[in-house]
Amino acid sequence: MGERTGQLLYLYNLAGPRAIIVAKIIYNCLLLGGIALVTLVFFLLLSGSGTIVDPLQYGVTVLIGSLAFAANLTLVSAIASKAQNQATLLAVLSFPILVPEMLVGISASGRAIQGLPWSDSMGEIIFSATFVVIIAAVSVILFPFLWRD
Repeated sequence: MGERTGQLLYLYNLAGPRAIIVAKIIYNCLLLGGIALVTLVFFLLLSGSGTIVDPLQYGVTVLIGSLAFAANLTLVSAIASKAQNQATLLAVLSFPILVPEMLVGISASGRAIQGLPWSDSMGEIIFSATFVVIIAAVSVILFPFLWRD
């Protein structure tokens, strides 16, 4: 959404729409995943050793949840970038898609904090990973139609 018209024209001439959306998804996933991991490390260091019983399960949950957020917000911002009131449209469109992912992430991270086995949280982790793949696939399919305008 923050790109100017000149940048969009440059990208339009440089690469195809699928390459651009895949690059944006990868960049946003790396950025948000890195921020989540740095925050997780600081959280684990500052909270003490007994706060989270299974830190690996908690880390996987946080990482996959942040990837789902990044993929979702990349797609929604690409859709909202073509409208007049971009920030409002981004919030309105992304909220219903983010709520299920937030609920799943909260549930899975709560189970990791309690120290429940991986098998109890595996459904939520698989849901989040599948969510990332589905959003990425939908982005690759739909973005070329948005790119033409």
